[in-house]
Amino acid sequence: EIRLRGFNNFVEKQLLPRFWELKNTIVSDLGRDNLARILEKEYRILSPSDYGFHNILKEQDRMNFVDFEYAGWDDPAKLVCDFWCQPDSNISTDHGKLFCRGISDGLGDSTIIERVDKLLPLCRLNWCAIMLNDYFLQQCSELINPELSHQDHLLGQTEKAINYFCRYIGNV
Repeated sequence: EIRLRGFNNFVEKQLLPRFWELKNTIVSDLGRDNLARILEKEYRILSPSDYGFHNILKEQDRMNFVDFEYAGWDDPAKLVCDFWCQPDSNISTDHGKLFCRGISDGLGDSTIIERVDKLLPLCRLNWCAIMLNDYFLQQCSELINPELSHQDHLLGQTEKAINYFCRYIGNV
């Protein structure tokens, strides 16, 4: 019961209002037509999507990416946001900007930086939602076996999402 109150309070009073605020700002700044436009092929990259240190193996002087479960053609700005926002990596603002400039310079597309500026808060909000996914998995498990309960884990995930939200998005 406690876990659901904390979860519901955070989602209803913080996460959803911030989502609608960000969505409205992005739509206002970029326009619906621009958002619906498909990025031209020459500006897309093959992106692993779940990009971060947790999916990289270092071997001598090489780094090998090992997880392509969510890979596909995407906007390089999303690659930057995926890397920068991954909660377990703790990428500093300076390192995130450095990575963004490196991708932008390497691809010769300065508009990547502008798109990252617009998408980064929304990507961070998405990570909060990802951290809370276990609530939905728990509800399914409890339907199958009511004896199962991972309350401590769920409380930890809520705390992790709230801390991430406070650090990068706003105050709870």
